[in-house]
Amino acid sequence: MSYMDQEEVHDWTLLAELAMKRGDKSFEPVYDGNALSQYDADALEKQRGIMYHALSQPRGFLAQPDKLISSTIRLGAGVYIDQPRGKFLETMGRTDRLGRCHLNFEEAIYLVERGTCVAKKEDSERILSLQEVYGSLIANSEQYDQLLVYSLLKRNGYIVLRTTQHTAEHHERPTPRYGSIFLNLVVSLFGLKFLPFRSVFSYLHSLIAPKKICPIPDPDWQPVYDVWKPTKGFKKSVPPVPHFQVVIVSATDQVPEIETLKQHLHESPSLLVAVVDNGIVNFYNLADMDFNRLGIVWKDPWGHNRTLWSLARRLLIAKK
Repeated sequence: MSYMDQEEVHDWTLLAELAMKRGDKSFEPVYDGNALSQYDADALEKQRGIMYHALSQPRGFLAQPDKLISSTIRLGAGVYIDQPRGKFLETMGRTDRLGRCHLNFEEAIYLVERGTCVAKKEDSERILSLQEVYGSLIANSEQYDQLLVYSLLKRNGYIVLRTTQHTAEHHERPTPRYGSIFLNLVVSLFGLKFLPFRSVFSYLHSLIAPKKICPIPDPDWQPVYDVWKPTKGFKKSVPPVPHFQVVIVSATDQVPEIETLKQHLHESPSLLVAVVDNGIVNFYNLADMDFNRLGIVWKDPWGHNRTLWSLARRLLIAKK
């Protein structure tokens, strides 16, 4: 047997797996000049027909025609559904004693956008377009930002409700109980407690509670939404403690003072700030920031943020 016969035969099929994959476009016929080939013309006509067929179809709704009454949002003095039915009612709307479900403007627009409900005027049976619903319910840019944040959270599966209680700090001055003060004074005098004359005023001063002045929270930084992660058995009538509370601000708004931020974090440790910048929503968690480590910060006329530590370090370097 020769040397060539004893040599091992290579398996060239292994190289086929490493070869470059080719699609249909790699074998298209070559056309002459600027004129399309018959192959390209047929493919283009086929795709154009599919596009025209899709555009010719009327816009559909998730609600069935026989259930359209229970999915009709009426726009008038308020936004409501007369005979509400649907799974969305578990986490949206407020039902009164008459069975009418009242919706917030962002809830109504969200339901119309996703095709769950249709919108009509109170005195008309014509179905409003999405543009008409926007024009009827959105009055300013703040409401539009609020709609963007609400829609983004709902599309990601969160349960979103308006914050029902805004805890605003009130500067309450404690009213001294004059009757009890004078009663204790008389009892103490009879007990010979105030032999030194100066101790009388010290005792009276100790009975008056000191005034604690808290910074007034910025109304623009109050929580707008309570947000829950998907929870089984959620009841909007008795909701649990929210996982997050969301504050909505614009990218052009001024940042409040650091004491105001601390006050908000003290009231709601799970506070999220939704910053809307030309339709783009970004969420920031202030609980991850260490305000004590940042120190006192101010902005000089040159636009640079400086701290007391950086200023002291520069002074030490200048002395050397």
